[in-house]
Amino acid sequence: MFQILHRQHTPDLNTMLADLGNPNVRQLGRALGVSPSTAARWIKAGHAPRPVMLALFWLTRWGVSQINCQAHNDALLQSQLAACYRSQLEEAGARLKAAQDKLDHLSRIGDFGAANDPMPNVRRHVPALPVIAVPGEQPAPKAAPRKKTASQKRAELAAQRLEKRAEGPARPFDFLRAG
Repeated sequence: MFQILHRQHTPDLNTMLADLGNPNVRQLGRALGVSPSTAARWIKAGHAPRPVMLALFWLTRWGVSQINCQAHNDALLQSQLAACYRSQLEEAGARLKAAQDKLDHLSRIGDFGAANDPMPNVRRHVPALPVIAVPGEQPAPKAAPRKKTASQKRAELAAQRLEKRAEGPARPFDFLRAG
């Protein structure tokens, strides 16, 4: 990104024109999109409006040198960033490889069953124990259903509306029948 050039950092108009080969008034006016009399007035005064001075500066050897310097610095910066990213990627790859090796090792040694398992390689299904009712005891009462919250009611209502919409087109005044 280019820095903003201040007037004191740019050469004067006559110096820049000399660097450009001292173009005549007609060539300068045509290049800058102004009349030859305006270009002659700028040359006579020794200065021009800032946009003209900047346009001429970037054509001189100093402007081209600044562009090349900035491009060189940008290229160096990007190559250093690329080297940094490359080394970070290699380090991350090494850490990933170590984690994969550790995971492989754990998966090899981790499937051994319980320490007191009499038959470690046999998997068997154990049925659930039946519930036996004791004579004379009352069965435990079932818990009362919980009341629905307002947000649950709204969600159910929205789901019902979506189901109705999926059934077909709504008839006028259906909302009066919904209860």
